[in-house]
Amino acid sequence: MNKKSVFLFCFFLIPILAFSQVSFLKQKNMGRWKVEGANYSGIAYLGDNKYAVVNDKDRADGFYVFNIDLDSITGKVKNVEIVSKPSVLELINAKNGLSLRDAEGVAYVSDVPSVFISGEGDQRVLEYSLDGCPTGRELKVPSEYSLEAIYPNYGFEALTYSKHDKLLWTVTEHTVKADGKKSGYGNITGCKLQLLAFSPVSCKMVSSVSYMTDVPTSKKKPRNYAFGVSAMAALDDGKLLILEREFFVARRFIGSFVKNKIYCVDPYDFDSNGIVKKRLVADFKTKFNITSRSLANYEGMCLGPHLENGRQTLILLSDSQNNFGKMLYHMKDFIRVVIL
Repeated sequence: MNKKSVFLFCFFLIPILAFSQVSFLKQKNMGRWKVEGANYSGIAYLGDNKYAVVNDKDRADGFYVFNIDLDSITGKVKNVEIVSKPSVLELINAKNGLSLRDAEGVAYVSDVPSVFISGEGDQRVLEYSLDGCPTGRELKVPSEYSLEAIYPNYGFEALTYSKHDKLLWTVTEHTVKADGKKSGYGNITGCKLQLLAFSPVSCKMVSSVSYMTDVPTSKKKPRNYAFGVSAMAALDDGKLLILEREFFVARRFIGSFVKNKIYCVDPYDFDSNGIVKKRLVADFKTKFNITSRSLANYEGMCLGPHLENGRQTLILLSDSQNNFGKMLYHMKDFIRVVIL
């Protein structure tokens, strides 16, 4: 093999090897560190051991600051602690007492610095200073993705900031009404979504990228169901990690499961149909049945620190619906570390 052939072989092999050694650490119940049960739905790395976390049912607008300590060699979680809570501007629905904003995604824009939070209840992406106060700025979301344009509870679930491209990326969890029916039970088809890129400086949308989810697997009639993209995380090279989540709640709870698939996409690499290409990085399933109580609905995802060996950590948080359950079993607020 000549030098040119060796170079080409290695060039095309590198992307394949990039995620060839993904390691899943065991999910941990944050209650073991006395973290109160909630609806943790988004997380962003602020640096050191600090993270911005949002709670989609919170009575206050803003974000929590968590300290999450990882072992620098193994990546195992050593401690989780809530340092501060949001304390400004209550935004309450008078009918049910829940948050009007329904904060789902959070991103740290280190260049400003500031924090942006996406709300599924109002389809707005607002900016906050690091002390948790709204700055008055927000992303200029096109009308095609307004609250009226989405299916209920299927709006901006995911948000991330790419330092490489200096862009904020978001996406609706599910297909908007104009693009078709909801996927899942009764309509087993994938969702065509649009990955939306915004400038955090002008707050204007600068690009839109078509993305297609996998086909859901559920065929039985559920008690409750959610399917689509629940989180995103931007890599250092500008590529995006996309978390596809299928949450099936069985009629009598036994048999419930969550299927999670993490894909990597280059937002500038498309197939012949104009759909961004995606590559599976990792997949895992949590469930609730006679022998397993691992059920975890992961909605938050962000990059964490690099380990001493250079490998990248990825941190996921689950939404327990405020420890939903009865006497025999309650959902838990899990944290899970994936090592890329």
